[in-house]
Amino acid sequence: MLAQTITLQGEIIDSLGQHPVPYATVSVWLRDSVLVTGTTTDGKRPVFIPGVPGGDIQLRVQLIGYQILQKAFKINAQSQVTLPTMFLHRSEVALDELVVKGEKAASSLQLDKQVYTTKQFQNAAGGTGLDLLQRLPSVTVNNEGAITLRGSANFQVMINGKPSARTAADILAQLPANQIEQVEIITSPSARYDSDGKTGIINIITKKGVQVGWSLSGNGLFAGVSPARYGGDAAVAYNSRRWNAFVSVDFRRYNINGFRGGEVRTIFRDTLTYLPSEGIRDWKDVQYSIRTGGSYSFNSQSVLNVACYAGYKQTDRIANLHYHDFIRTGQPLDLYSNQFGPPARQFFNQNLFSRTGRFQSVNADYGRTFANKAKLSVIGLFEYSILGGPLRNSYQVEDIGTVTLQERSDERSPLNAWRLQADWVQPLPGNKRLEMGYQWRRVRHQGDLLLSG
Repeated sequence: MLAQTITLQGEIIDSLGQHPVPYATVSVWLRDSVLVTGTTTDGKRPVFIPGVPGGDIQLRVQLIGYQILQKAFKINAQSQVTLPTMFLHRSEVALDELVVKGEKAASSLQLDKQVYTTKQFQNAAGGTGLDLLQRLPSVTVNNEGAITLRGSANFQVMINGKPSARTAADILAQLPANQIEQVEIITSPSARYDSDGKTGIINIITKKGVQVGWSLSGNGLFAGVSPARYGGDAAVAYNSRRWNAFVSVDFRRYNINGFRGGEVRTIFRDTLTYLPSEGIRDWKDVQYSIRTGGSYSFNSQSVLNVACYAGYKQTDRIANLHYHDFIRTGQPLDLYSNQFGPPARQFFNQNLFSRTGRFQSVNADYGRTFANKAKLSVIGLFEYSILGGPLRNSYQVEDIGTVTLQERSDERSPLNAWRLQADWVQPLPGNKRLEMGYQWRRVRHQGDLLLSG
């Protein structure tokens, strides 16, 4: 004989909104804490709970965001029992504060450019713009500092939207990575950027102070003394609500101990020549610079910026290589054969290539935004730099020391560049805009090359 079960029905109401509560868990328990049955509300009236035994029971209602409701009932032996309306009260929790933390995305893709936030590349701290740039996709920097963007060297580098007549390697090698905030890779530049960057444009956005008052920052790097790798930079700035000024200095020494090994094999008529070589090929790099400038806001629509930049950089490549010249005659000849007698000659090659650069630049720009969202910007830029250095190359017979070849050259190439540029951006209906401008440039790049041998 089966025990009789009862179906309970009732309403579970939000005490504040006076509406049925959906998704609440309703469970029926015996007095000895034994779970009997349960259900989940669907937000309709009434709620039915079948399979409840008669006698003393406890009804428990739970839902996240509400206080737990527990009520005891004595159920008579009837087929269906209607319970009184039950009200759920919302739980209130007082919070002292709510803190939301997040990190800015390392990169963002826009219609005409890709923006990289340099804060995500802390392993480049203490280095130069070259050290930072070689960590970005689509940019390649070889061990001699040559830069390619998407496989091409035909691109332009800009600092805060301002162009430069110097090469990309010179600009980035003389800019501390700690002063860079963002890097923009513009893959489809508009006509306002002229035709200097056919492959694209790399725009370097430097850090700016945002707090009112004085600020002082500094960074240091020490990676060893053999080879010497150390450096640092410091910056002091003052910001007010209408104007700001800053001065920053940096110094960096970054040497590389290198080794080079190689071979040259040639076959000419009945002669096979095999020329292996090995030796050291070290790099010594030192640079320092100072930057200063400021800005003044006439009002919320117009601002004037002025900046000066000067510095010095020298890179020395030293190579001491030992050569062994093997010769084999006769037929047949195998280009990759290693069966040779004693070397026909042995000689020592010493090569020094020094590249120095002294540079100064002064720029000023004025920007104004009008009531109809039209924008006017005017830029003036002057650059002066002296690039060059000596080259020393000599060949000596091993053991004897007789000099068979000696070359000397000195290069000096001063650069003077002026640029004036004015741009106008006019908003048009339909989320369109018209851009127009005028640009005047003058570049004078002279050079002297002295050769002796």
